[in-house]
Amino acid sequence: MVLAALLLVQTAWASPVQSMEALARALDTDYEHLLTSDRLAPGDAISDWVALITGRCGGDGTAYLQGMEDYVTRCYAENGGLSDSRATEWHRISLTILALGGDPTAFAKGRDGRPINLVAEGTYQWNVQDSLGFQGLNGWLYALLTLDAKCYTVPQDAKYSRAAILENILTYQAEDGSFNLDQGGGSVDMTAMALQALAPYRHSTVAYPLPSGGERTVDEAVTAALDWLHDRLAKDGTYKNSCSTAQVVLALCDLGIDPRHFSHGGSSIRDGLLSYETKDGLFRYLAEDETYDMMSTEQVVLALSAMQRLDDEQRRIFDFRDEMAPAVRKEIDTLNKDLAALSPQELDTKVDALYERYLSIPADERSYVSGACTLLDAVKRSGGAIKEDDPTTAYDLTAPTQAHGGHSDMWIGAAAAGAVVIAAVVLVIRKKGKKSHEHI
Repeated sequence: MVLAALLLVQTAWASPVQSMEALARALDTDYEHLLTSDRLAPGDAISDWVALITGRCGGDGTAYLQGMEDYVTRCYAENGGLSDSRATEWHRISLTILALGGDPTAFAKGRDGRPINLVAEGTYQWNVQDSLGFQGLNGWLYALLTLDAKCYTVPQDAKYSRAAILENILTYQAEDGSFNLDQGGGSVDMTAMALQALAPYRHSTVAYPLPSGGERTVDEAVTAALDWLHDRLAKDGTYKNSCSTAQVVLALCDLGIDPRHFSHGGSSIRDGLLSYETKDGLFRYLAEDETYDMMSTEQVVLALSAMQRLDDEQRRIFDFRDEMAPAVRKEIDTLNKDLAALSPQELDTKVDALYERYLSIPADERSYVSGACTLLDAVKRSGGAIKEDDPTTAYDLTAPTQAHGGHSDMWIGAAAAGAVVIAAVVLVIRKKGKKSHEHI
């Protein structure tokens, strides 16, 4: 079984900023002017991911934000929205706006001249197609990541609740623990992305129904997915390409697992990821490739940023809330170290006091206790009572800025308000592309 709680060890590597500086040089500019380069275009998928990483590294995204405002306003004026099928257009752009310091709940202008709530339109009020899962699993995954990026409040009369989105995600898990874009299972990339979305819910006490009958907790789903990924990690610490390897590193960091301690009889996944670096400080897709790949570089650097944030005890890469209060962070870090240091027998003798410490942590921060599930198992063994803990309600913290929905009637049929929908997923034939963000 893969351990969920691992001690963190400080180790140096090329920083994300250094990698972005190398990318800027490859694009004939410098890091300071990267987001104003004519090689990047707001609204373009790869460009947006580069901007998101730059924002997470502390870069100035003012000009890119302005370009994004123009892009979104133009899309709504010409087409009534960002896409006629892909909810992930709203998700990627919302996350990019957040990374650059903007507010996606009141951004750009719709046809009526009012700001648009991109978060609402891309998640709980999505009505461009019949289902958030129209394009596959990633529609559900990135809807949840977007909602949780600032713990946005989902209205009572929303079309989709957090719980409904989470439940839909779990229906995609195959019996072997893996996930895929459709419900077939077997994709490293999609399994890793699913873990990124599920990470804030691992400690939940809620059991969700499965299509085949029975129930499954998020922790059970995460454990099965981690085991599946662990079994498929090559001895060189990779999944045979940089993008898949980067996605798993992102998942591990979100779960509080140090990638330097994740291996399968050989090199760690952290070392495997860095093996794709070129002499210019960029990253190739395959080990045998001679030159860097743009999409591979941005995904690897995103993973490097996640590792840096884990080491620096900062929030997850897609958690854009303010850093937690020092006292709360200290209690979480101390509890994590105590849980990791105890043997199962020692844990059983101290479980009551440790559980009280856990419950004293604010509900919306408990997902940062990487040993929470180990602790909860110990409480069960002791015969103690576990208090109900449902993050889908604890994360309703940030009311969006007042803005309109923004949709025209060009693509949108009337949506029935008020129902919490657990929609049947419309399967789509996916292109056999080789990189993770092709559908995002």
